[in-house]
Amino acid sequence: MSQRDLAQQLQLMGMDMDKNVITRIETNKRYVTDLELRALRGELPVSH
Repeated sequence: MSQRDLAQQLQLMGMDMDKNVITRIETNKRYVTDLELRALRGELPVSH
């Protein structure tokens, strides 16, 4: 999934995130809030 696709899915879930926010999170330039983490957990598949 691309950063843009992820941002669009998160926006549909009510999160105010865009591709640039995803990039900053991935490069450790921004922390993830607890609400964002919950949204990401709901969106991303969990591998065991």
